[in-house]
Amino acid sequence: MGSESRPDGFTLLELVLAALVLGILALVVVPRLSSTDPHRLDLVAEEVAAALRFARSEALRTAEVHGARVVPPPGLVSVFKADLSGGGVAVGSVLAHPLTGQPYRFRLDALPHARGAALRNATAPFAYAGLGGSRADVLFDAEGHAGFVEAGGWRPLSAGTVQLRLGRNQRDVVLSPLGRVTLP
Repeated sequence: MGSESRPDGFTLLELVLAALVLGILALVVVPRLSSTDPHRLDLVAEEVAAALRFARSEALRTAEVHGARVVPPPGLVSVFKADLSGGGVAVGSVLAHPLTGQPYRFRLDALPHARGAALRNATAPFAYAGLGGSRADVLFDAEGHAGFVEAGGWRPLSAGTVQLRLGRNQRDVVLSPLGRVTLP
C-alpha cells in the first residue's frame, strides 16, 4: 500500500485565494449596482409624486387650498395646508404623513433607499402663467387644479417638472395644470 491518499477538503492557500477573488469581485460590482441602480431613482420619483398627489387629495377632500414645496438644493420636499390670509402664500401647517403620522417633509438625499439623490432643477420646478421666474411652491385649489396665488389672484400652473438625478440616471416627475402627476 504505497500510495497515500490526500484528505478531503481545501488547503489554507486555496481558501485564501478564493476569498481574495470574491473580495475583488465585490469591490468592482457592488459600487456599480448601488450608485447607478435606476430602480432606486424610481423609488425617489415615487416619493416626490406621492407628496404632490397627497397635497392635491387633501385639497379635494377638505375643499381648502393645500400645497407642496420642492426646494432645489438641498432637495427638501414638504406638504402643507396653505395660509392665504395675509394676501400671499404662507405655510399654515405641515401635514402629517398618512402612514407614519410624522410631518410630511423629507430631504431627497436622506431617504434610506436614495443616498445621493438630488434635484437637477437649477431653479424652482414650478412656473405660472403671468408670473416671471419659477417657484418652489405649488398649490391645489378645491377642484384639484395646480396654481399659485399672487397679488390676490390665482395663477394657473403653466409648467411643473421636478427633475431628479441619482448617479448617471435621471427621472422627471411632471405635474399638469389640472393637477395630474405623471412619471413619464
